[in-house]
Amino acid sequence: MAPVSTRGLVMLALDELKKMSKDSQELWNVLCELGDYFSRLGASARYSQMTESEIPLYVASRLMQQHLPTFEPGEFIDRRFMEAASPVLDKVDAHICAVSAENGSLADLIIEFVRYADSKLQPQGRSSQWNRFVDMVNKTSAKTGIAERNLTLEEVLAVVQKNKRVCPQPQRWQQLYEMLPQKRKGAGWEPSPPLILAAWWDTPALPKIIRLREHIEWAAAHGCLDEVYSFLCELPEDQWHHIGD
Repeated sequence: MAPVSTRGLVMLALDELKKMSKDSQELWNVLCELGDYFSRLGASARYSQMTESEIPLYVASRLMQQHLPTFEPGEFIDRRFMEAASPVLDKVDAHICAVSAENGSLADLIIEFVRYADSKLQPQGRSSQWNRFVDMVNKTSAKTGIAERNLTLEEVLAVVQKNKRVCPQPQRWQQLYEMLPQKRKGAGWEPSPPLILAAWWDTPALPKIIRLREHIEWAAAHGCLDEVYSFLCELPEDQWHHIGD
């Protein structure tokens, strides 16, 4: 089995988390410790089918446990990861426990970490547990508004690009379109309507992807990106059209 790269994940702390200073340094230490450990001796510590998401999943789960004491990390962390990483977990956990953010600030830190890590993972690098964790974080954020910051277009696009998604299923896509404000009708509608009804069957995946992006960009330009993001995060996977469907 070819070793999975961990260096890209280690760069999280430098880019998106650097503004959080001390807590950023603690997460940097955690990612370096785990990344270096699983890279040593030809990646001999890695277990069969270990994905690139296992390291950020462990970090995010332990942070979530600090934020919500009733949270059970064992529901997400693979037992094999715990066994494989056991020689360094005491040191890793000490760094995680040293994170000083609390309450809303810790929630923001978790969301920032998870969203950025997810944006850097390739589809084959995401485990089913990671996808469940990301969905949980996104839904919690959407429902409670625990992250008091501006949502970015890139974060919304990361949701629609997960799991080989193309666009929502026709009825759901129409619901999203109806949410868009200030639509204009001239020679045609602006933005253009969803590619549904007869167009659904005659249109390949790429034009659907482009049309959905136009709708999300319209939402961003007209002040309803948060609402659209919440809608997309709450869509069950069977309400998405995927490449290959």
